[in-house]
Amino acid sequence: MGDVEVAVFAELEEGVPTAVEAFGRQIALVRWGTECFAVRNICPHQTVAFTAGRAQGQVLPADRFGNIVVDHADPVLRCPRHTYKFALRTGDCIVDARLRVKTYSVSIREGRVFVGDGRE
Repeated sequence: MGDVEVAVFAELEEGVPTAVEAFGRQIALVRWGTECFAVRNICPHQTVAFTAGRAQGQVLPADRFGNIVVDHADPVLRCPRHTYKFALRTGDCIVDARLRVKTYSVSIREGRVFVGDGRE
């Protein structure tokens, strides 16, 4: 199927999921800095849409001094219902290893966001 144009990068709000349609599915796009991520817009925990949630840096275990460490290079998407968190790069659930959300490849060309279906 190839790539489908779904948005203008500059119009996406940082960290706020935006619903788009591609490949017969609703997909949540998340702008994070100069990157953009795409996941299926449904939390596998209790099937609520991610678009009411938010992206954030991943909170890591405290350092040896007890300071909270946040990894902004590895963002997570937080489900709005039970705050389950999913790594935007992999789709893996941070709080329950049995859960995962489908991710889609994303490219930004000339300021436009394209989502790939993952098939060659």
